[in-house]
Amino acid sequence: MKRVAQTIRLRPEHRDLYLRLHSAVWPGVEGALRAANIRNRSIFLREDTLFGRFEYHGDDFEADMAAADHVREGIRVNCVTPGTVDTPWVARLLGAADDPEAERAALDARQPLGRLVTADEVAAAVVHLASPAAASVTGIALAVDGGMQGPRLRPAVGA
Repeated sequence: MKRVAQTIRLRPEHRDLYLRLHSAVWPGVEGALRAANIRNRSIFLREDTLFGRFEYHGDDFEADMAAADHVREGIRVNCVTPGTVDTPWVARLLGAADDPEAERAALDARQPLGRLVTADEVAAAVVHLASPAAASVTGIALAVDGGMQGPRLRPAVGA
């Protein structure tokens, strides 16, 4: 959980407008806050200063805040967080090692799935998030990392 607090100066000439606009929660705000993983929020005004605080209970604060900012405009904000991807760059790094095959085996062994992520797997995740099939998905960070962000498995017996 992340706690966020803010202070904002309110121009005196805008005080009445602020109080009128914020006399009740606007339609859809509660749902947008829940979707952005915001809990336990409060805002109060003292003289010309607004004080606000909330608790963030998600995994990707920036993505959730961007998603909350733009969801009403029909803009969905998601991201893909790939693990170690089998790319030509990785192949060049491994190729420069004294024993490229041993380095590749060691790298694969460190991955929970026992292999690197493929570029096609990352691309498929991006295509899915951009597709109509994911039209209701917003504010997520999709890990395409072969389990690196998740719980770690015990090594296989005899490994």
